[in-house]
Amino acid sequence: MKVLYAIQSTGNGHLIRAKEIIPFLKRRFDFDVMLSGPKTNLDLGYPIKYHQRGLTFYFNKSGSINWVKTIFKNNLFQFIKDVLSLPVKDYDLVITDFEPISAWACKFRGVLSFGLSNQITLWQKESPKPKKLFSSSL
Repeated sequence: MKVLYAIQSTGNGHLIRAKEIIPFLKRRFDFDVMLSGPKTNLDLGYPIKYHQRGLTFYFNKSGSINWVKTIFKNNLFQFIKDVLSLPVKDYDLVITDFEPISAWACKFRGVLSFGLSNQITLWQKESPKPKKLFSSSL
């Protein structure tokens, strides 16, 4: 089975998880690794086949997302080009660890993908959600 393991490289959490998962993948699958986000100094111990810029949130001093900076510092045209050019059809399965390029490429091409991140649980019906999207006390 041919697998693409796609990892978001913003921060080290996804990469540290990948360092633990890669030895298991090595034992069972023929796989390639893709990173999206900034270059990292963390060695995964496995070659990176694809590295795209991806998308990044930018934050202000209070820790909130700076939407203006996020919109203008990300290259949406490059993101779309990366989604359309990633050869996900070459793989039997794509594992995406909060990595948007591979997830969108799989969605557009009907390729089986598996989401591996805490954020995926928010899509589950059983996941607790607030009754109101915004609080009136803001």
